[in-house]
Amino acid sequence: MKYLLILLLSVVLIRPCNAQNVSQIVNEKTGNISFTPPPITGLWVIEKVLVNDKNLSPTAKWILFAADGTYTSGNGWLQNDLGSWVYDDQQNTLLQSTEAGIDPYGPFNISFQGEKMTLQRIEEENKVNISLVKVSKKPMAPWDMVVGSWEITIANGIDPTTGKVISEYLLEKTTYSFGWDRRYKKLDKEGALVETGIWQIDAHSPTLTLISDEKSTRTNWEIEVSNSEMRWKRPMNNELMKLYFKKS
Repeated sequence: MKYLLILLLSVVLIRPCNAQNVSQIVNEKTGNISFTPPPITGLWVIEKVLVNDKNLSPTAKWILFAADGTYTSGNGWLQNDLGSWVYDDQQNTLLQSTEAGIDPYGPFNISFQGEKMTLQRIEEENKVNISLVKVSKKPMAPWDMVVGSWEITIANGIDPTTGKVISEYLLEKTTYSFGWDRRYKKLDKEGALVETGIWQIDAHSPTLTLISDEKSTRTNWEIEVSNSEMRWKRPMNNELMKLYFKKS
């Protein structure tokens, strides 16, 4: 689907000069110059993306609209996009450009309410609604927080109906090490290497996938992660396996 916007995917300047809205251009022509930046300038985080009634919100997605007419965007600490923008404060629209040219879907209708911004338009007969909030720093994504070494501290089997612990597993000390290069290592209590592979986290859901080098098996875990603690869970037999980690 193409709905996740040229807003999330872009590259090139539609004008080589500093960013200006329509009022600024008129003011400069008449000599009435204003130094007030457009309200769109600054760092924004996407809170929600709705395509019709379907929630397609990305994880930790940020967009920085610079005063020089350029923007950059990414997820968490990863920057994956850059481009340019023009804000029309008379029509209340935002138009962006990519390496291929001007956004083929045309401008977004834009509105502001305090530190909130809403972008709306129709794409291929689908209503797209994007909610953003202005922030002071870029958000961390789960894949940012996962990087490092983690030791399993508790392993339980949970009844999926009642949520109660029905099994407790005594595991030897096991450590997972997750690298920035998306490689992982699994170590036993002696620190010996027992498994290697590739790890990835879905951009739209908290799902960690481990792909083993030896057997090319794919194991998916639903995860919750903070700076120092992490929890994994997945269905296994007739229970929900839940692993608790601490950062080591």
